[in-house]
Amino acid sequence: MFEKVLIANRGEIALRVIRACRELGIRTLAIYSEADVDSLHVQLADESICIGAPPSSESYLKIDRIMSAAEVGDVDAIHPGYGFLAENAHFAEVCESCNIHFIGPPASAMRAMGDKNLARQFARKAGVPVTPGSDGVVTEEAEALRVAKKVGYPIMIKAVAGGGGRGMRAAHNDASFLPAFHAARMEAEKAFGNSDVYIEKLIVNPHHIEFQIVADKHGHVVHLGERDCSIQRRNQKVIEECPSPLMTEGLRKKMGHACVKLAQAVGYQNAGTMEFLVDKSGHFYFMEMNTRIQVEHTITEEVYGCDLVKEQIRIAAGERLSPHVARASPRLHAIQCRINAEDPATNFQSSPGRIAFYYAPGGRGIRVDSHAYTGYVVPPYYDSLIAKLIAVGASRNSTIDRMRRALDEYYITGIKTTVGFHGAIMRSMEFREGKYDTGFVERLMNSDKFAIIDLGYVNAENAPAILEELIAGEIDIVQLRGKNRSLDELSALAEKLLTMSANIPLIANDHAEIAQRVQVQGVHVGQDDASIEKVRAQIGRSIVVGKSTHSIEQAVAAEREGADYIGFGPIFSTPTKPDYSPIGLAQIREVYERVSIPIFCIGGIKSENLTQVIAAGAKRVVIVSGLLQANDIAGYARACKELLRREHDQVTTNH
Repeated sequence: MFEKVLIANRGEIALRVIRACRELGIRTLAIYSEADVDSLHVQLADESICIGAPPSSESYLKIDRIMSAAEVGDVDAIHPGYGFLAENAHFAEVCESCNIHFIGPPASAMRAMGDKNLARQFARKAGVPVTPGSDGVVTEEAEALRVAKKVGYPIMIKAVAGGGGRGMRAAHNDASFLPAFHAARMEAEKAFGNSDVYIEKLIVNPHHIEFQIVADKHGHVVHLGERDCSIQRRNQKVIEECPSPLMTEGLRKKMGHACVKLAQAVGYQNAGTMEFLVDKSGHFYFMEMNTRIQVEHTITEEVYGCDLVKEQIRIAAGERLSPHVARASPRLHAIQCRINAEDPATNFQSSPGRIAFYYAPGGRGIRVDSHAYTGYVVPPYYDSLIAKLIAVGASRNSTIDRMRRALDEYYITGIKTTVGFHGAIMRSMEFREGKYDTGFVERLMNSDKFAIIDLGYVNAENAPAILEELIAGEIDIVQLRGKNRSLDELSALAEKLLTMSANIPLIANDHAEIAQRVQVQGVHVGQDDASIEKVRAQIGRSIVVGKSTHSIEQAVAAEREGADYIGFGPIFSTPTKPDYSPIGLAQIREVYERVSIPIFCIGGIKSENLTQVIAAGAKRVVIVSGLLQANDIAGYARACKELLRREHDQVTTNH
């Protein structure tokens, strides 16, 4: 076994490796940049050496400085963690040339699987399904366009050296292809120093499933099941769970066998992850392999009862797979939320700065991997991840409930975080029922324009024509409202409108019974209606439930009750809410700060006052009379939507 290990990383993963080393009786050497002098990994390591200025290009990516620290510290091995140099084959070779063990796969395997295009070729040879696409790298516009047309839109352009969602662009037609092609190449060059890209078929709204592989130096390769990483934002993972709600025993066996076969084909050693897209029919397609420990390795550890970081170290030291790892089987359910220093209300802008107060949740079945503490300064130079919150339970539902409770207990002040955003996802019925995919977060966050077909303003026979204009006006959500109309009349009209609005959610106002008769996508309830829990139980299927709120206290209560979104108003006086005084503009910003689920401001909002509402902090609005009484409903809707986006972009830029 090693005597001393250098950790070539920072943050929570550096702490994770230090703790594993301590349990194995191994001394540790931390490296750090000037920005991380007060970081916990520096304080808890046995020794520490500063290797440069804050930017990673001047510190954590400087191979010569890391190796100098290794020589000074007289270490036996280097653990790269994830990110930075973790998948750099040259770094692994430099370590070996200096007689220092690299705790990871051999450089040959890293080269074979680290290049995404080469990895696809190995997968094909091993008989592992891959998404249709180019046979290799494409560099010329004409060739790229030819491949795109042959594969068929939509397609994804991906950097061969990519990761973390960078160097990736989708294209849905010829017009969008060339701009996306050049944008992907430019981003790849900037991020990885390699502009090479390949093209593959875009599987629309799939599940993103990855398999954990562990292999020793004696030819033993096993898989430790899957993790579902489908909850993503801009191709970056947000929430992971193990096992996947999509998985069956048959599919797990088939995919696991394919992973082991591919790992053996490239002579893989140590821990690694095979990533796949899985469509709704259960067909799976190899995407790439991550030749390192993953951020989300924690949930596999909890479900399979093993320590993957200690296993990495043992394998690098020449030991055989631990018996409990070689024979591991799933026994629990686990979910991980990545807590980032980001502000969901401003398009997830990073939020560096000093943490004024930090309190992490605890209790049975809760694990927190974090380097944060009260007084810690989150630097602006690195990834925004400050903690990983893991909940473990005997069943998926109990794990979700435990995670929701833990998120409610998590207090971090002084900076913005994604704690509340995760809480909103845990309360979403789409997530709770496991009926989500990689488009879930974008659908949740991108709806900003809500229209109501109010039968108090329009005749029922005109509703279909109005819906056509709303669709042409790029409305995101439509609600059908008919005060004092019969349930039969509203149900029949909803059924007719549904045939016209396949791509736009149709929400029934007040009447949960409509959702029992017609497959509307949601129900909106008021303060005097049944509770959200009762509405869901009454309908008996996965459905969006929104709630009207008329104060900040009601808005906060609606989120805790489990609403998927809220209406907040009336902002101005309106004849549709004669019993409520206008809230005004002053409370809009505060409600966005206190509530994480989507908020739609409503009540008296029209094109002429929309700029005021946006300036007050609104991100989403509902327009009723101004829209329905416009001469050109589609044009009015488009103009409001464009104003909403333009003004919001301006507010975000000036933030």
